[in-house]
Amino acid sequence: MKATVFSPGGKCKLAAFVALLASLLWLRQPPVGKVDPDAERNVTRLPVFLSDAPSGTSFKNMIHIAQVYEQGRFAKFDHGEQRNIDIYGQAKPPEYNLHRVSAPVALFWT
Repeated sequence: MKATVFSPGGKCKLAAFVALLASLLWLRQPPVGKVDPDAERNVTRLPVFLSDAPSGTSFKNMIHIAQVYEQGRFAKFDHGEQRNIDIYGQAKPPEYNLHRVSAPVALFWT
């Protein structure tokens, strides 16, 4: 896979891409315990929230974020069954063992 970088100053319209990604991942999920999915969302602030995030990343990272979301598990990159066997020794990528993280880290999962 050729390395492709998403950069806010690049030729691609990253803001539009991130807004699309946010609408697919965040906006389609109703707040916990809410009947009305728009009850606590201020969509008009979304451009402000995304104005400087991400500061640039690879296409592979964007794919990995989507994999984590779609699979519902915090696992290593999914290369496909055969390549996973070559790399990880198993058909599915292993989950990250967060018990091995010794540095203080704040993770937010919604």
